[in-house]
Amino acid sequence: MSGSLPPKDGGSNDQVRSYDRERWFVAVVTALGGVLTLIWLFWRLVPQGVDATSWNTLAKLAVAILLALAITAMLRFALAPLGRARRPSVVVLASTQADPDATVRRWITPIVFGVGSGAIIVLALGLVIAFTVLAADDPSLKPKIDTLLNGIFGAVLPIFATWVGTVIAFYFTSSNFQQAARIAREATTASAPQASVLDRMIPYDKIAKIERPRAEAREIHMDEVVKLFSPPVTRVIVFDQAKQPVFVIRQKRVPPEWSQHPQDHTIDEYLRQTVEGRSNAQDAAQFEFIPQTATIDDARAKMASANCVDLFVTAGGEKTQPVLGWLTDDLVK
Repeated sequence: MSGSLPPKDGGSNDQVRSYDRERWFVAVVTALGGVLTLIWLFWRLVPQGVDATSWNTLAKLAVAILLALAITAMLRFALAPLGRARRPSVVVLASTQADPDATVRRWITPIVFGVGSGAIIVLALGLVIAFTVLAADDPSLKPKIDTLLNGIFGAVLPIFATWVGTVIAFYFTSSNFQQAARIAREATTASAPQASVLDRMIPYDKIAKIERPRAEAREIHMDEVVKLFSPPVTRVIVFDQAKQPVFVIRQKRVPPEWSQHPQDHTIDEYLRQTVEGRSNAQDAAQFEFIPQTATIDDARAKMASANCVDLFVTAGGEKTQPVLGWLTDDLVK
C-alpha cells in the first residue's frame, strides 16, 4: 500500500505535478521576458557615460521600467491559458461552472484599467522627458519644471480619483441592482402554490349518497333519492359497498311529474329517460377520477378533456380505489 495521499482537488498525482511544472514555466518565462526587456530598453535608451542622476537619465529609466512591466503583464496574460490547460478535474469543473459574465469582467477590468493607467503614466512621463530634453538645450526652461510637475499632478490626480470612484460605484451599484432585479424577477415569476383537490373536494362522509350493492343499484326507489335533494344538494351519488361510484342522479333530470309519487319509480326508469336529447343513462355514468395529489388546475384540465362535471378523488386516481372525495364543476371554478 502506498503511503502517499491522493490530491485534495480530485486530480491524480501526475496531473498535479504536470500542472505545477506548467505554472513554473509560465512564471519563469514571464520573469525572464520582463528582465530582458528592461535590460534591452535601458541599454538602448541610456547611452554609456552619461550622468546617472540627471533628470533625462532618470526619466528614461522610468520609461524602461514601465515598458518592461507592460511586457511582463502581456506575457503573463498570453501564457495564462497554458497554466490552466491541464488543471486537475475538480478545479476545471469549478471554473466551467463560473458565471461567464463574471469571468469576462474579471479579465477585461484589469486590462482596461491597466492600459488606461499605463497610458496616463506614459503620457505624463513623456511630457516630463520632453520638457527635460528641451530644458537641457535651453537652460531658461529649468525653473519651469516645478510648474510642469504641478500641472501634471493636478491633471492626473482627478483622473485617478474619478477612476477609483467609478470602480467602487460599479461594483457596489451593480451588485445592488442585480440583487434588486433578482428579487423583482422572483416576485413576478414565482407562482403561488396551487390549491390541492383535497382542499376543495367534498369528503366522502359529507356526500349526499346512497350506498347499495352494484347489482341492486337500479332497483332503488326514487323516493330515497328525492328526499336527499335540498338546497344546495342537486346531485345524489349512488355508491357500491367498495365506495366506488355507480350513478350520478341529477335533480334537474328527474321528470317533474314524479315528485308526487317518487316511490312508484326506480333508478332504472330514471336511466331510461331522455332529457334534451341526451339519455340519463349516459349522463349518470359520465364522471372521471383524479389522484389526491392533483391540483385544482389538474382538475379543471381533467374535466375539460373528459367533458364531464364530476370528478371523484381517489388515492392514485384509479376507478377501482375507494373514493376519498367528490369535486363538481362549481368547486373547481
